[in-house]
Amino acid sequence: MELVIDIPFIWTALKEIIKALPLTLMLTVIPLIVGFFIGLVVALIRVYEVKGLSAVANGYVSFLRGTPIIMHIMLIYFGLPMLLQAAAPKLAISSIPVSVFVLTALSLSAGAYLSEVIRSGIISIPKGQAEAAYSVGMSTFQMMVRIILPQALSQSIPNFTNIFIGFLHTTSIAVPSRILCNVR
Repeated sequence: MELVIDIPFIWTALKEIIKALPLTLMLTVIPLIVGFFIGLVVALIRVYEVKGLSAVANGYVSFLRGTPIIMHIMLIYFGLPMLLQAAAPKLAISSIPVSVFVLTALSLSAGAYLSEVIRSGIISIPKGQAEAAYSVGMSTFQMMVRIILPQALSQSIPNFTNIFIGFLHTTSIAVPSRILCNVR
């Protein structure tokens, strides 16, 4: 049996893939950047066990990590307009693009996953590092920014790449959900 490689088909497929690349990268990178900042705040709340906020942060992470992202997209797409309409009846919800809802859902999901990555990185740093920072007169903020976070984030690079690849794969459900959502 002879193996035949269909070069014209490969070229045609490659051109179609390249057309979708900007949207795919947008749906991957923007939620991960926004999710990083959400995750950083949530991780710090959980590490320092801030009263009142710690339980909310734990619930946020547990819910979003324990449910499928397609459900988050559907909840945001159908639920957020109802909440906004109830809060501000004169607001024109129909003019909001679908991509805003998808980016919001993906960002919230990324925040939950990245909070666990960041939290595990912070916890992995020996307590002696923080004690040494305090002993030279650093504040908690200075200690986190100068000592703990750089080490924690560098140790978390493998986990960040796993999350990036996972969200790159997750963008494939955004297009079908957009099709489903436009049925309304």
